[in-house]
Amino acid sequence: MPIRYTVRQNRLLGQRGKHAAMVRPLYTADLEQVIEQMAWRGGSVAAIRGVLELFFATVEDMVADGVNVNTPLANFHLSVQGTFDSPADRFDPRRHRIVPRVTPGRRLRKTVRRKARVERRFRAGPRPNPLTYVDLDSGERNSTLTPGSIGRVVGSRLRFDPNDPRQGIFFVAEDRRAVPAGTVAMNRPKQLIFLVPPLPPGSYTLEVRATADDSSEVRAGQLGRRLTVAVATAEADLAQWEAAGPAACPEAKDSAPLSKGSLPFDQR
Repeated sequence: MPIRYTVRQNRLLGQRGKHAAMVRPLYTADLEQVIEQMAWRGGSVAAIRGVLELFFATVEDMVADGVNVNTPLANFHLSVQGTFDSPADRFDPRRHRIVPRVTPGRRLRKTVRRKARVERRFRAGPRPNPLTYVDLDSGERNSTLTPGSIGRVVGSRLRFDPNDPRQGIFFVAEDRRAVPAGTVAMNRPKQLIFLVPPLPPGSYTLEVRATADDSSEVRAGQLGRRLTVAVATAEADLAQWEAAGPAACPEAKDSAPLSKGSLPFDQR
């Protein structure tokens, strides 16, 4: 993805008439979202979380002991903040404090120089940012869609108004036909859990549509990877739905919410 930026007037003293670039982040990821991305590349969430916690605790202890820690991602060290009255003046907790400092590591700097591309954007409002799709039936991330199974999306600014038919979770086919998701069991800013609707075989873009707090305009955010419904999976599920009748795949707005017991994972 390109690094998006906007150009704004620099209002610093002595910079009148000058302009500066401001990076517009795609979204802000927390640790859990980083773990999700790591697990998608390979490994269990529990194992990754355990290794990261060990890494954090080790670096914290080393830095607190006065060790400069340099890693490929970031470099950690301490500094003393505050002024001293003379060479003989001593550290006084009322005037001084020890502050941790972090600078980018060599590998991160090289990666940004090598891979980062920029794209100028004119100011636009915030929009949903779906990051990862998990197909609970197959366990696949950002690849497989199983009609009739439970789907989970992780990202930011995902919450939408379920009473507004313009908003929601949609699967957009290659011909731009958009199919809304079924029952939505969880509707939170960082996570959506829902029933995958009946979908014919093909490739789909997952799209979340919602309004921002500062606007009534519906804005759409798309998952960066296309999702695929396999032929055999679609035919089997469609046959099952046809046999069960219309009640088997109700619209989200007409359905009772899924119960906690019906979901094969912890919703907390």
